[in-house]
Amino acid sequence: MPRDDYFVGIDVGTDKIVCLIGKMGEIEEINIVGMGKAPSRGVKAGSIVDLDAVSEDIMIAINEAEMMASVKVEEALVSISGAQIKSVNSSGTITVSGKEKITENEIEKVLQQTREFSMPKDRDILHLVPQEYKLDSQEGIVNPIGMSGHKLDGKVHIITALKASINNLMTCVNKAGVEVKGIVPSFIAAAETILNHDEKELGVGLIDIGKGTTDMAFYENGSIWNSFVIPVGGYYFTSDIAIGLMTSIGEAEKIKRKDGTVIVPEDSANRTITFSTSKGDKEKTIPIDILVDILNPRAKEILGIIKDSLKQQNVFDRMNSGIVITGGTANLQGFTDVAEEIFGIPARVGKPGKNLEGLAERVSHPEYSVAVGLLFMASREENGRRGFKKKGVWGILKGLIDKF
Repeated sequence: MPRDDYFVGIDVGTDKIVCLIGKMGEIEEINIVGMGKAPSRGVKAGSIVDLDAVSEDIMIAINEAEMMASVKVEEALVSISGAQIKSVNSSGTITVSGKEKITENEIEKVLQQTREFSMPKDRDILHLVPQEYKLDSQEGIVNPIGMSGHKLDGKVHIITALKASINNLMTCVNKAGVEVKGIVPSFIAAAETILNHDEKELGVGLIDIGKGTTDMAFYENGSIWNSFVIPVGGYYFTSDIAIGLMTSIGEAEKIKRKDGTVIVPEDSANRTITFSTSKGDKEKTIPIDILVDILNPRAKEILGIIKDSLKQQNVFDRMNSGIVITGGTANLQGFTDVAEEIFGIPARVGKPGKNLEGLAERVSHPEYSVAVGLLFMASREENGRRGFKKKGVWGILKGLIDKF
């Protein structure tokens, strides 16, 4: 596949692995031409626990996408998530001398200063995002290049990951025959496609509920100011269904995907669920209300944990645009209604759909937010290299697409 014509994103999740192939669209920004997915057998709570299984599953997803797009995947952006991700805010200061105006050289110097903080030896910087700059007494500067001043301060958000986790992920992708172009935190990728400009400016909480963990990020003034991961996820709902209805995990997952609701539907009087019991030799039919009684308390519990975590990070009161919930759990009927009840602020489901053509309809679901976001990041980086957009200060960062 000619590297300049196509770009690839691989979302390695706990529930599934998704590979998307895209190219520049004729009408919209991206034309998705290939899609493949496979169950994720070797990932637990975001961490790889079986290299061979993950590599095989990645290969399955890639092969399916390749057949659909009729191209060969050579390199890809890959997502990473889970408890191995930790973030910190940092700052740096330099004195500007002998210069009439700030150049990219000064930006590089101040950003290098922000990297000089105490970090455990088993971690690497995965992502560095500028928040704002201060030039002399002027604060809140987004891009100081071309401005005049004597003292330049920079604030950044730094996302780190365990070196072992990064190496394991790269090994799995390489074994599948693909070069890793960059590794991106899943919440950064998701934000690229589901958050709008106004939300990022006014203050918004992004909540990506995966199978084993929940990734959270807070954006304000156009940049990310806080991010963290908590060890709760959508698997709890599946487990509750299996226990409450005395059925298998596989059957519980089917029930959750097909009929999952955390509020009583308007047509509840006429709705029932039929499923196989754990014995496997008989079926059982129950009113939908029983499923709500199982899922609603768990939804309130998980959302309560998320709310407490946001308060501990001192960002809850700054989410002026509310919260955006993505990931497969966001498909549960009424989940945003319960979220608004718990949080007391507006909530919406975040899903891809804008600026897409080709297989847009197939990926316009919350569970594909990360994979689609990876395509947007790859395409915009490619545009920067071709000169379609001026990268400016953003292009010199450790940055959005990082090579190892």
